[in-house]
Amino acid sequence: MRRIFCILMILLCLTGCSSKEKNALPVSEQIALELPEEIQEETQEEIQEEIQEEIQETQMLITSIVERVELLRSENNYIHDENAVLSETEFEFYNNYLISLHDSQDINAMIVITSNLDGVSPEDFAKCYYHAVFGEEETNGFLLLINNDSYQDKYYLSGSFQQDISEQELYNLILKATPCLVEERYADALEILFSFINLEN
Repeated sequence: MRRIFCILMILLCLTGCSSKEKNALPVSEQIALELPEEIQEETQEEIQEEIQEEIQETQMLITSIVERVELLRSENNYIHDENAVLSETEFEFYNNYLISLHDSQDINAMIVITSNLDGVSPEDFAKCYYHAVFGEEETNGFLLLINNDSYQDKYYLSGSFQQDISEQELYNLILKATPCLVEERYADALEILFSFINLEN
């Protein structure tokens, strides 16, 4: 049942990740309708092939994220350190901190450290991962993605956090933490990346 729920959540999320208008035909289809009939048929076939490819890619992404999220839940962790870059002490410190944010301030927060984004953008990966864990509603929270795949680290902000901190401030934090990440000093990087929240609380 949990797997079905996860898949439904991710399907909703992936739909939300698209910037296309739901009630309007895609531009490609609008153009196709204006072409001669024989060309329309070929164009429609190409569109259907593209749709099928997108569906297959989405299904692969769903399977991957569901597996990752289920592992995260089974271990009761708010950190997915896929590459085991944090020491046990560092992992325990930040995981306990994220748990305390959830329990005492009702903030949903997590860290994902991965070298495999399954071919999707860091923005979409972070957003979909966040909502797969915490649900589709706009809860207050954030996900910090340390991206060792395409090396574009990202924050995904939800709820009040979207108003509390600007994109420029987040960019500056990532820029400041980059030398630590390059040198694989992940704990030092996390201290910088979490500096928009008071770690002493």
